[in-house]
Amino acid sequence: MMWLIPRSDPGALTEYRRPRAGAVSTAPGARLPYGAFPRLVMLWMYAECARAAQDPPALNDPVFSVLDFLFTVEIDAMEARPLFDQADRLFACRFATGGRAMPVIDPSFVRRPDDAQRLPQVASGPGWALAHGEAFRHALAERRFEPNLAIVRALRRHPFALDAYLWDAAYADPAPSGRSRLARYHALAERPLRAPGLGDVLAFERELARVRDRLRRLERAMDPDD
Repeated sequence: MMWLIPRSDPGALTEYRRPRAGAVSTAPGARLPYGAFPRLVMLWMYAECARAAQDPPALNDPVFSVLDFLFTVEIDAMEARPLFDQADRLFACRFATGGRAMPVIDPSFVRRPDDAQRLPQVASGPGWALAHGEAFRHALAERRFEPNLAIVRALRRHPFALDAYLWDAAYADPAPSGRSRLARYHALAERPLRAPGLGDVLAFERELARVRDRLRRLERAMDPDD
């Protein structure tokens, strides 16, 4: 779902739809999230789902709250305010994918800004403590994806690279080559066409190949046996 978020500012749009992939929407008068910051918050959600799924839960894991996660991936003080603005936009959104419409936040949850609990389903930051919607949380947990924080840190300002990393690590189901390429195009291209030509898909694949090459170099640099 992360790649449904626009990578650049969509302006006054309240819905951003990817053909054959899904959509993200927000309330009239609100603004959609975009760029790397809401992606970082979503990767924290994946990390929390993975941590909570362990038996017993990894209580000594450094990733307990969104603030811990952001500290780990080295978000600096100048970036904190715009990041929390993007997080607030994200928490006001609904995702539609695979026939399901899922609010990010459970609308029945009471806002408790002083709640100090650090639970997998609660995002705790300046001014908000909100329970993620159950369907949304389950959708994240289905893949049991635990992001590599060193890779996330290296890519933290590059939304397309973060999308490609998540796609390759958690969502690239086996498929015939043509279908797989088209699925990637509709999910990851900046502004996908509903019926792209071969040149559109190949141009996107070249851009994706450059990003994947960077990911491979990062992974090799982090492999002590390489």
